[in-house]
Order: sequence, then C-alpha cells, then structure tokens
Amino acid sequence: MTNKYLNQIFKMIFECDYEHSAENQKIIYMHRIIYLLQESGFPAGDYGFRWYFNEPYSIKLQKDIMNCDFDKQTNQNIKFRKEFVKKINNLKELIESKQKGNYSTGQWLDCLSTLCYLKKNIMPPNSSDNELISELRYKKPYLNNQEANQKACNLMKNF
Repeated sequence: MTNKYLNQIFKMIFECDYEHSAENQKIIYMHRIIYLLQESGFPAGDYGFRWYFNEPYSIKLQKDIMNCDFDKQTNQNIKFRKEFVKKINNLKELIESKQKGNYSTGQWLDCLSTLCYLKKNIMPPNSSDNELISELRYKKPYLNNQEANQKACNLMKNF
C-alpha cells in the first residue's frame, strides 16, 4: 500500500507537486525529507532507513514512491494535525535557512540528512561536532563548506 501523504508533504515543503520520473532529483529529496520527518517524530510511514550509496535510504519508501499515483494525489487536500503541520513547517524553515551558505537546496538537504543519520546511526554517541563534520566530509567531500556544516550541526541539535 502506498503512502497517500507523500505528495502533500512534498508540496508543503517545496510548494510544488511531486513529479515522478526515474532520474528525477526529487526522489532523493523525498528520501531525505521523509527521513528527517521520521527522526523528528512525524509518523510519515514505517520506513526503515539504511545507509545506501552515502544516503539514508528506504527500500519501502522507494517502492511507495514508484507505486504512488501522484497525479491522483495532486487533487487531494489532506489535513494534518497541528503538531504534524508544525514539524513539516519546521523542516521547511530548516531547508530554507539562510545558514546554508553557498549550498544549493539539494546539498543543504543532503548535509542535514547525512549529519542526522551519522549522529544517530554511525558515530559513537559522544562524538563532537568536529568529529561528525569530519565524517561528513570524508563520506561527502563536496560538502566542504565548514561554516555551513557547523551551522547544520547546531540546527540539527534543536530539530
């Protein structure tokens, strides 16, 4: 069964409908935002994320994305509870933050989701921000804006 909320969540964050194609960058964005929402406590689905090609990735979410009729979802207006709308809006604000420096939206979302995954699943619990950022740069050398990476670490502490 596909997740009937995917398009609505995507639309609330990016202010456009999800358009499906196999090479679409939006597939990666969807994995990143659903991962971050789940980590914030939003019940976005029962998606188990694993580290795959240097990304938090869910096979079940990928299947839902591939099987979802986004055209049908486009006309739906789903109402979320206030606390869930707040979580979506918090993520939207985080993605749109001026703290991202010269990172594109995709790079910033990559930075945020990777730092979150590293901190919760790979690094020892008492790892410092510098150790976390060092691991981020090792896994993703193109995320080399030290100031933006530090700001992302700080923002993720309150997310």
